[in-house]
Amino acid sequence: PPPGAPGGGGGGGGGGGDRMLLLASDGVWDMLENEEAVDVAARASEDGRGDPGDACKHLCETARRAWEFKEGRVDDITAVLVFPPPPEPPRRSLHGLGRSLHKHGGPPLHYPPQPARGKPQVV
Repeated sequence: PPPGAPGGGGGGGGGGGDRMLLLASDGVWDMLENEEAVDVAARASEDGRGDPGDACKHLCETARRAWEFKEGRVDDITAVLVFPPPPEPPRRSLHGLGRSLHKHGGPPLHYPPQPARGKPQVV
């Protein structure tokens, strides 16, 4: 497939904005431009709210009709469409938090917490 074609992106939503993974055989990419294939899949899947399988059928039918019209024959046509879930928000790290608080006038913190010096530990 052409560069950028399998990665998709744009058009589909799946609740995650413009997140779409469209994998297809050359039977699709030889007849449809990248943007056209993504647009067909996004519209057919109702921007990620519908059934990806139905969208693939519609995309393959569109490619098949293009083959018949332009070439008078049909090549192999396969498509897989996935709407991945939205990414999780980044987790904040505690690394460096103690230094930052200490730098701004707070007490030094150690992570993981360390026992106070000079006091015996009860085990």
